[in-house]
Amino acid sequence: MSDRVSPATSPPGTPCREQLTAIRAQHPQWRIWASDVGRFYATRYGLQPGAPGQGLTVDSGTALGLHDAIVAAEADSAAYSSSVS
Repeated sequence: MSDRVSPATSPPGTPCREQLTAIRAQHPQWRIWASDVGRFYATRYGLQPGAPGQGLTVDSGTALGLHDAIVAAEADSAAYSSSVS
């Protein structure tokens, strides 16, 4: 059994829960959650040009890493969109 604290089940006010709340506020278009072993995930539909019904999921072992992965995915999508237009 792991000693890691799960962000999904940590009590309100704990750093893990607060980090998830902050990321959700910064990226409201994304569905953000944490696994029971402490990995962070985010999914967004309609981000990929030409594939409006497909979702894109990013993940990270840290909340900051998840934020960075979301920002990178949005930048990649914007760059692709501008190169096709």
